Amino acid sequence: MERPGVSVADQALRIFVDYLALSYHEARNVRHLIRAGHTEPGPYAHILQLSRHREEAWRQLQPLRSMAHLCESAKAAEELFRRRFGLCLEDLANLFANPGWKDSSRGGNQWAYVVRDLIELRQALSVQELDTLSTLLESIPRMPHNNGILSSKLRRLDGAL
Repeated sequence: MERPGVSVADQALRIFVDYLALSYHEARNVRHLIRAGHTEPGPYAHILQLSRHREEAWRQLQPLRSMAHLCESAKAAEELFRRRFGLCLEDLANLFANPGWKDSSRGGNQWAYVVRDLIELRQALSVQELDTLSTLLESIPRMPHNNGILSSKLRRLDGAL
């Protein structure tokens, strides 16, 4: 995954932002948990403003994703998303760990693992743990979600822009 002329930390920050945006995109599916009575809508009011349609929701996230790509740290990039949606990565991890996702074809428990790895990546970036960064650069794009791997989902959504 390493690109010539680009540091591991720069690659990791770019990966962090891309999959951070993808995690918030996936969080819009909280509406299914709310409808089923597994959670209350209050904390998710801003994320529920994203379109229900995946490509449109992805388009809506692009200005924020572009701004986050300009940030000098993962913490600053995440802060942009937190300010917009009122949810940090730990909040997303709790959302995706909700037992109401069990056996769901929409969002869910697989995303809890993704978000936990993003939290680990954020931490590794903050202290420049190059071995951890390299490992996560390889593993995060290959992580499974509800119907494939993350890199494929990201490519598919980017291709629809």
